[in-house]
Amino acid sequence: MSEFVQKTSSHNAGGWLVNAPGIEYFVTEEGGQIAPVVFRLPDGRTAEPYHLTPWQDEEKSSLSGALKNLRGEIFCMPFGGNADPVDGEKHPAHGECSGGKWELLSAEENGMSATVRFRFHSHVRESELVKEVVVNRGESVLYFKHTISGSHGTMPLGHHPIIKMPEKGETMFLSVGEFEYGSTCPGVFSDPEKEAYQILARGAEFKTIEKVPALPRDIESIDYSVFPSPYGFCDLFSVFKKPSEKPAWVAAVYPGRGYLWFALKDAAVLPSTTLWISNSGRFFAPWSGRTRCIGVEDTCSYFADGLKHSVEHNKLNDLGFPTAIGLNPEKPTEIRHIQGVAAVPGDFGKIAGAEFGERSVTFRDVHGKTVTAAVDHAFVMKGSK
Repeated sequence: MSEFVQKTSSHNAGGWLVNAPGIEYFVTEEGGQIAPVVFRLPDGRTAEPYHLTPWQDEEKSSLSGALKNLRGEIFCMPFGGNADPVDGEKHPAHGECSGGKWELLSAEENGMSATVRFRFHSHVRESELVKEVVVNRGESVLYFKHTISGSHGTMPLGHHPIIKMPEKGETMFLSVGEFEYGSTCPGVFSDPEKEAYQILARGAEFKTIEKVPALPRDIESIDYSVFPSPYGFCDLFSVFKKPSEKPAWVAAVYPGRGYLWFALKDAAVLPSTTLWISNSGRFFAPWSGRTRCIGVEDTCSYFADGLKHSVEHNKLNDLGFPTAIGLNPEKPTEIRHIQGVAAVPGDFGKIAGAEFGERSVTFRDVHGKTVTAAVDHAFVMKGSK
């Protein structure tokens, strides 16, 4: 094993600790989930944007699948709940890969970058999945490439990063960039009969995340561009983007912590960004009313409903948004994604736009202030299909 990768445990999970240039990250053996992640900023400070569910430091042998080690960044295949079987296939929530055992395939470091590869074998629908994580020196960025081989049919796929909900008295600004269509979850996302509660209306359309339609009659909408969100609710809504020559982006600014977190994708491959907002809201175990986080899930899927709803004809298809990706057993499929951070001043505000330069992205806030992150954004636009 390479010197910069160590087999160890973190927060009650076995896996691998990777000490890459400027970034330290942990990958769980069960699920290939990534967190904690420590980004070392140029000024010497650190940023730790990813969430770990509160039961990670508790006894959790009774838990399984994605839920057991739920944390940070997760690749999902198929993405979603997957409660309904399709042609005899019954996948666990977010797929076997989100909870099954991975193996370390290779680790390479050349002074300029560190590349680590992991492998997983799916059995419900036979396939091999290779996770490649690259860190370049001088960048606070994680480059992800997931390569699917030997599979067939269509399937919803995507990334499921989970970032931290700001503490009480603290502010975080969320921006999702321009999008063509927005809607809340079509069905019941949090069922009171199961000790879960939502505040958003069902299947309601919106044009800005500053006004997402609410369920109560005395509240018209919720502003999800500013956090923390209303306490005691667990909700889900999605925004959908059409293909563009530039990467699609989403960003969360934590001015009090001095950084922003961002994600980049190719909207032709992953047209949906689904926001899972949990400021408590689930009171059954192991959630127990204590999970405060935001899932920023870049996918090709029908919301988070899983395989059946994504591969069947649906409203999103009619609107021109694909909800599943075709898999060819004779040609590997690549899914690429970028996640990173950048230092910001304490008065940096909500992001109003992003401009892509030569190996850089510049975020501009509503006051005209800018911060620039070094990133090879062309990575997500290269052969992702």
